[in-house]
Amino acid sequence: MTAGSMRVDPHELRRVEPAFAALALSVDETLRRLASVLDAEGECWGRDRTGSAFEESYVPAATQTRQALPDLRDGVRGVGDALLLVADNVDVAESRAQVRFS
Repeated sequence: MTAGSMRVDPHELRRVEPAFAALALSVDETLRRLASVLDAEGECWGRDRTGSAFEESYVPAATQTRQALPDLRDGVRGVGDALLLVADNVDVAESRAQVRFS
């Protein structure tokens, strides 16, 4: 392979895309389970000084995690979608090149 060139196997990209879709579904399921467990627990740490100290660090971390998992799910799904787009673009470019050279 020469410098500045890249080889792409569209078939292989399409073959691995379902793994990204499955991973996105797994992250989504993890988010649902986590939300369910956290919601069921509620504010179980009490209102004394120790409970308040725990709440100060726990609530922001729990909120950040709940907000991050949808972004992770969407990012993983986006990678899978991008693989398909690259595969499609490579196929189109190959077809155009074949027409030009035939």
